[in-house]
Amino acid sequence: MPEPVRTPAPDGEDTSQSVSRFAVTRRSSITRLLQLLERRKVLLNVQWPGERQLYATALLGIYPDHGFIVLDELNPRIGHDKLLERGELTAVGRLDGVSVKLTTRLLEMRVKDGVAFYKFAFPHQIYYVQRRDSHRVNLIGAPTRFEGRWERSEGVAEVSGTVGDLSAEGVGLLLDGELPLRQGDTLAFCRIRLPQDGGVTFDLEVRHATYLPARRLTRVGARLLNIDVFSRHRIEATIGRMERDLAKRKRAD
Repeated sequence: MPEPVRTPAPDGEDTSQSVSRFAVTRRSSITRLLQLLERRKVLLNVQWPGERQLYATALLGIYPDHGFIVLDELNPRIGHDKLLERGELTAVGRLDGVSVKLTTRLLEMRVKDGVAFYKFAFPHQIYYVQRRDSHRVNLIGAPTRFEGRWERSEGVAEVSGTVGDLSAEGVGLLLDGELPLRQGDTLAFCRIRLPQDGGVTFDLEVRHATYLPARRLTRVGARLLNIDVFSRHRIEATIGRMERDLAKRKRAD
């Protein structure tokens, strides 16, 4: 992780003592952070002041020498019109348990194969906020397959994909294809095999789902249900081991 500059939090940020805030201002460090967000396919949430609606996007390209970055089309589609109207956005994602926040202005919008993408000014700084009680680990670098059943009124559908991040309470998934999942839907008989720690099974309650058209994936955040004590212990063991590995890498940097 690049060396940060401690700075006051942006307006509206939580000011509790359980939160550490930093701003990255060095261009090379900003570039490395953006590259990590792109490489790990981190979902970025966008929300404009005064609105409750969240929109999703992701980084498609980073061009520091030319002074811009490229973001995927906003989803739901109404976010596209909001962006053109406002001309700027603030995007927030999570990287190794850290909330990463950047604000940038729109330079240009283009369409390819019916899907919009946007050229934005390269950000001058990136805030990141780390909660010390966070125990969520990123698994993009350690591909972990997911399989489960989507139980709905029309019948049962098999779903599959990869695990993006994991905590003792929930999971972030990238599921294959476009799936019209809704908050409250249940994914049953879910199975994943954790790196070095074996297989676990559980059910999931969907908390949010967003289709990423450029990648033909559905990003899902879900809460763990009906998980046995052995599976929970395996998840906690994985989180503990990966957090220790991350701490060692940070010390080495």
